[in-house]
Amino acid sequence: MFSRKKKPVIDRLIEKTTKIVNLPWNGNDEPFEIYEVNFMELMGCGKFPNLLATFVSVFSKDKEDIDEEKAKTIKKEQEEFYHELAKKSMVNPSYKEVSEAIKAKMPSYTEGDNIIPVDFLMGLYRWYLQRFSEVLKKNLQVLNSKELGALLHTGVNRPHIT
Repeated sequence: MFSRKKKPVIDRLIEKTTKIVNLPWNGNDEPFEIYEVNFMELMGCGKFPNLLATFVSVFSKDKEDIDEEKAKTIKKEQEEFYHELAKKSMVNPSYKEVSEAIKAKMPSYTEGDNIIPVDFLMGLYRWYLQRFSEVLKKNLQVLNSKELGALLHTGVNRPHIT
């Protein structure tokens, strides 16, 4: 019989709190340790509800025309949102670590330059959309299950909705 050394509790907790995700970085996939921000935290990243509402309105019957000024505002809010999402999500390396390291290596850097590549920001955002889609599908399957109605009225073990 062999013995397995248990990892320290803190290491096990971190492993259960973060995920290793391959995301694009200037065209190449790299592994990042990511903390999966929940929906409420996501709303705190900025103008997320406004972006979502604007996106939905584009597909609605009563869609409003978006003038050039509003489009610029939406684009700016979107960029801010992507950066806030990255700041809250990146664990190893952290957003701050990456930013400081790149600034130190780039003498031409000026304040206001976007250091984090757009493909990374978009990849992270797509990863979140995929995760939300998976959770939504899973929860819809549970809510639509025939067994759910019976279980809700009996007190028997109910399915867990994430």
